[in-house]
Order: sequence, then structure tokens, then C-alpha cells
Amino acid sequence: MVACAKPQPLAAPTDPPPLGQPDLDGARAEASAQGWRSCELDADCAIVRCGCSCSGCGGFSADDTVHVDQVQAWYARAGCEEAQICPMVCCSPRDLVCQDGACAAVSPPAASRP
Repeated sequence: MVACAKPQPLAAPTDPPPLGQPDLDGARAEASAQGWRSCELDADCAIVRCGCSCSGCGGFSADDTVHVDQVQAWYARAGCEEAQICPMVCCSPRDLVCQDGACAAVSPPAASRP
């Protein structure tokens, strides 16, 4: 009787992405672990994005939000550069805020939407 090889487990979601692909999950996890989203004011926050799916219309596309001092660290961890060109497709309205001491992108209240 010939022994069959034991099946190999599927890759876990935390495995690094294929070569050449940004590691967004790793950058998000590092941002959480290192406190890169900590803030006191809305002005402390910045969006970071390796790709871009929309632009304008009161919104923006973002892969994450971090403190302005941590932008370069986030891009280094993600293994990408900031997206420079966004398609001319309207984004859902969002505001960049410091909420409960952490940077976040939130939908504005319905009364303030355009």
C-alpha cells in the first residue's frame, strides 16, 4: 500500500501578500499595535492609501487613517507608495476625525451631507 502525502493547510489570512502586493493587513495591524492612530485633534490625522477607487464629492478613498507623524512608517510597513491618481468617480462622503483619541474616517451626520 502506498502512503498518501498529508494535505497541506491553506494559507492563513495573516500570511504575507504575494510579492509586489502591498501588505495592507500588516500595516493596519502595526498601526493598531504601535498606536499610530493616536490623536488629540482632527488635524492630527491623515489618510493613507496604496490604491484609490474614487475622488471628490465630499469623500475620499483610504486604506487606513493614522497620525500625521506616522504616515511614512505606515507606507514603509505596507510596502507601497501613496496613490497619486484617483479615478473621477464620486466617493461616499466621509470626514477624517480624531474620535475617542484615535484617527478615523466616518460618515458625516445626514444633516451635513451635500
